[in-house]
Amino acid sequence: MASKLGWLVALWVCAWQAEPVLADLVVETANGPVQGVYRDVAEKTASWWGLPYAQPPTEERRFQAPQPFLGFWTEPRQATRIPPECTQSAGRSVSGQEDCLYLNVHAPVPDGATSRPVLVWLYGGGFSVGDSYSMGLYDGQHLAWKHE
Repeated sequence: MASKLGWLVALWVCAWQAEPVLADLVVETANGPVQGVYRDVAEKTASWWGLPYAQPPTEERRFQAPQPFLGFWTEPRQATRIPPECTQSAGRSVSGQEDCLYLNVHAPVPDGATSRPVLVWLYGGGFSVGDSYSMGLYDGQHLAWKHE
């Protein structure tokens, strides 16, 4: 019995950790097409992660005001992974990276028929620590699903 329970727990953990299923969820943006993912709330929400909104603040742009993102692509950009967190110090360790100016978009599955209201969410952390996902605490899919 314990063996079966162990296998069930292992299966559940694997399913819980699995990546969202990629589907044909490509939308056009001013910079080019982006590939998103359907999410696990009854596949009624879609997410696009890591869309650049400014030039990376590296090298000559370090410690300068953000500059608009000027990139363009013709093939669908994979917006299917949580973007990197900005460089930050938590105690004695430093994590993150400088190239971190990305946004995430969560929406009801696009139907192309209606416009939707927009909510801009700035996560907590006093502009010194934190990230756009923080272990699922700031995942916008539930808000998008409940207020479709």
